[in-house]
Amino acid sequence: MDYKKLTRLTIGILSFMCLMTLNGIPTREAHQFIYMLGIMAVFGLILDNTWVSCLLWWTIFLFSFYKFNTGWIYVANVFYGCVLYYIVKKVFKREHINYYINILLWLMAANILYGALQVMNLDFIFEGGVRGSHGGEALQGFFTPGNLQGAPVGFMANTSVMASLIILCIPLLMSKRNWFAYTATGLLLIPIYCLHSFTSIVAYVVVVMLMTFFTLPRKIWFILTGLLVAGFVAAFRFIDMPGVERFSVWRIIMIDARQHPVVGWGLDSFRNVLQNKPFTYNMGINVVGNKIVTNLWDNPHNLYVSIAYEFGFVGLIILGGYIRQICLWFKDATKDSETLALFGFIMAFFIISIGQFPLFLARMAIFLIPMAALYEIKTRKEYGNA
Repeated sequence: MDYKKLTRLTIGILSFMCLMTLNGIPTREAHQFIYMLGIMAVFGLILDNTWVSCLLWWTIFLFSFYKFNTGWIYVANVFYGCVLYYIVKKVFKREHINYYINILLWLMAANILYGALQVMNLDFIFEGGVRGSHGGEALQGFFTPGNLQGAPVGFMANTSVMASLIILCIPLLMSKRNWFAYTATGLLLIPIYCLHSFTSIVAYVVVVMLMTFFTLPRKIWFILTGLLVAGFVAAFRFIDMPGVERFSVWRIIMIDARQHPVVGWGLDSFRNVLQNKPFTYNMGINVVGNKIVTNLWDNPHNLYVSIAYEFGFVGLIILGGYIRQICLWFKDATKDSETLALFGFIMAFFIISIGQFPLFLARMAIFLIPMAALYEIKTRKEYGNA
C-alpha cells in the first residue's frame, strides 16, 4: 500500500472540514475534535508499523464511539507514545542501542543504591512519605532485629514498580556476558525478594532461562533451569506465598467485559463511574480513625484484562498481532547480545504485565516505548541486515 498517497488523500479530505459535523456537538467544538483526532489519525499513517498504527486508530475510534465522554488522557498518552516511538526510529541507529541500554542500567543502579539508603532509614528525599505499595509499607530490619526499615523503592515510589524496573534491566545486564554481570544478576534476587513482588520473581526465573538458553551449553542450561525452578518452588512453598485476591477480581472483570466484547466499556472506564457504567470495583473496606473508608480498584493490575475491558477484544487482537510480529522479527534476527537484550526486555515486560501495569505509568512508559522502537530498529530487515 502506498501510505504516502493515502496520507496526501487524507490531508486533502480534512481540508473540507467546514462540511463536517458531529451530531449533538456545536460546530466549533466538533471541528476542534475533528481537527485534533484527524491529525492523530494522519500521523498513524507514517508510523511504519501496522500494529502500532492500529492501536492509535482504535483508540481514536473508541474515544469517538463513546461520544468523547471519557478517555481523553488515554488518547493523549497513546498519541504521545506513538510520537516518541516515531522519533526514536528517526534519530537512533543500531550503533546507539548499547548507549541506551547503558542508560537504563545506570537508572537501575541509582534506584538500588538509593533503595539501600531507604532500608537503613536514611531516606533524605521522601522522608517516609512514599514507601511501599500503598504509602506505608515497611520491611523487617536487616541490621537490628525487630526494627522496621523503609521499603527499598528507590526513586520509583512503589515496591511493584521498583521490582518491575529491576526485572526489565536483568536481560540488559546479562547481555554484557561477563562475570560481574552474572554475579550482579544473582545478587538482584535480594532486592526483588525484599520488594515482595511475586510476579517479578516469576519473571526473573523466565528471563534468566531465556537469556541463558542462547548462551550456555544445553546440559548446563538444563541444570541451571532445574535449580531456578526448584528455588522458585521452595520460595513459593516456604517463604512467601503469593496473594490470590486478584484472581477473583479478574474473573468478575472478564465476566463484565463480555457485555461489550468488541468495543469494551470505553477508554479509562475501569476506575470511573460513567453514564453507561454506573459502578466501580470494591477492593475492601478499612476503618481509619472514626471513618469507614472504601478502597476501590483503580486498575486491574493486569495489562491483558485492562485491554479486554477498556479496548475490547479488538484491542487484544491488536496486542496479539504486535507480539506475533515481535517473535517473527526475533526468529529471523541474529541472536547477538543486543538482540537478546532487547527481546528479553520486551518479554520481561509482557510477563510482569500479568500482575502489574507498567505501561500505564509515565515513569515507566518513558523508556518502555524507546526500547520497543529500538527492538524494531535492531531486528527488522528494512533497517539493515539483522
